[in-house]
Formats: sequence, structure tokens, C-alpha cells
Amino acid sequence: MAEKPRQKTAVVIGAGVGGVATAARLAKAGYKVTVLEKNDFTGGRCSLLHHEGYRFDQGPSLLLLPELFKQTFRELGTTLEDEGVELVKCEPNYNIWFQDGERVQMSSDLAVMKREVEKWEGKDGYERYLQFLGESHRHYELSVEHVLLRNFTTLLSMLRWSFLSRILDLHPF
Repeated sequence: MAEKPRQKTAVVIGAGVGGVATAARLAKAGYKVTVLEKNDFTGGRCSLLHHEGYRFDQGPSLLLLPELFKQTFRELGTTLEDEGVELVKCEPNYNIWFQDGERVQMSSDLAVMKREVEKWEGKDGYERYLQFLGESHRHYELSVEHVLLRNFTTLLSMLRWSFLSRILDLHPF
């Protein structure tokens, strides 16, 4: 009698966004997945704590990389919309309050950011802010291409020439 092939298994450590996404992808690929989480709740940094009638968001304050969330759902054969998830842009995106009552309003609207940056950094500050955004975008593109969408099965697999040749573009020092 032929032996039945064993189902591949995987263990995922952590039930944050990355762990849950990884577990879902592995399950879709036919693995029997076990997720280990140290807390009694899922979500990692995207979770809530409730204490004495108050709710505390553990963060993140901003939803970063919405395209990667959409891609993950597509790879799992569904969409955010099909699962009842609606991403809503909040304006302002974020407020930073200081003890003296002053605040910085963070926005994806460049006109608002021009006003805010110039309030704190003067006229030259906005040009530096735009340079910062340009450099941050280059870092983002490199990170997505060479890190976020790659599997690293060994420590040595991180040492790819295509990545190492660009490492100084990230200004690590």
C-alpha cells in the first residue's frame, strides 16, 4: 500500500500583520500552519489594549504601504473591499502636540505641509522637506524591491550583489 504524502508544516512566530500575512500565504500554498503568539491577542503593533474603560491604540499611527496590503489580499484570492475593509484617508494625517500648546499638523497635502514646515523651519525648510521626501521615496523603492518582497532563507541569502551594490544609496552610516 502506497504511503500517503505528508502535508508540509510551518510554524510562524508572531501574530502581527507580518506573521498573519505569512501564515495565510503558507496556508494557501497547502501548508499546515501553526502561529505562536506571546500575547493573548493578535495584531502585534496594530492591536488595541483595553484598560479600565479606556482604549489604547498600540500603533502604528499611520497605515504605511497600503499597496502591500492590497497585494497580500490579491495573492490570497480576495480584496480588501471583498473582506469589508475600507481604507479612509484622514486629514490631517497626524498631529504632534507640544506641552506649550503648539502643534505640527502632518498632511499628505503639500500645500498644508509647506505652511507647517515653513512655520517651524523658515522658507528654506520646505525645499529641504521636498529633498527629504525624494530621498525617502528612493529608500522606499529600494527597500520594497530588495527587502520587503524577498525571501531570505539564510543569512547569506541577504548578501546579494543586486542589493549590496545599492546599500550606500540608503546612507547606512
